[in-house]
Amino acid sequence: MRKLTATLCLTIALLLGSAGMSASAEVLRQVTGIKKVTTQIPCQKSRSEQDFIIEKRFNISKKFEITTYLCSDTDTKWGMFYPDGPPKDWIISTREILPESNCDHSFANSKKNSSQILKINNFKQKKNYVICGNIENAYFLVNPDPFNIKDDRFLKVFFDDGSFTDTRIFLVNNLKHEPIKLTTHRRGEYYLTAKGRKRKLKPKKEINLSPIIESHFGLTIKNKYIPYIPFR
Repeated sequence: MRKLTATLCLTIALLLGSAGMSASAEVLRQVTGIKKVTTQIPCQKSRSEQDFIIEKRFNISKKFEITTYLCSDTDTKWGMFYPDGPPKDWIISTREILPESNCDHSFANSKKNSSQILKINNFKQKKNYVICGNIENAYFLVNPDPFNIKDDRFLKVFFDDGSFTDTRIFLVNNLKHEPIKLTTHRRGEYYLTAKGRKRKLKPKKEINLSPIIESHFGLTIKNKYIPYIPFR
């Protein structure tokens, strides 16, 4: 298995809508360490019988740690293998692994038989948080910040299976707070869920996420205009 070079970018976020995937040197410095361990968990889908799940742990600014799972260092989104692996600025988790019974938050509306898993360890609060998904060949992506929030209080997690994309914005210091949800369906439907209210968005009509984020989490952010245009 090839070894990925340990150059990753951060403000932790996702790609969605019309946003790009740029990162600054300041963001790159937020990943302060990466550990990799080959587990004894066999890949549910692998290129050979010898493939076992790789566990990768990313230390983020010495504040918390994100653990992801791959079948190999060449594992990329949707369960594909590429010689050079995923882009080096991605924190990605793909392969199906043993179901996780202790999910704190779930994508795809299920807390059972999860196969994609992200684990977050908050060093300061000494708390662990598990995010799960349960769709074959789907993947989690935690990285570049398309919303341009530029605020490390938030964690943006992207989940995609090819037919829909689901981005959720979490509050790092209170991961149990219900996240903001932005969902895009292949059939051209777009939804925003915040403060317990789900509303349908008009395709290609720009909205400002800043007041929505402030109202949902009950805090103030510096960036007062965060544009979001829903389209695939």
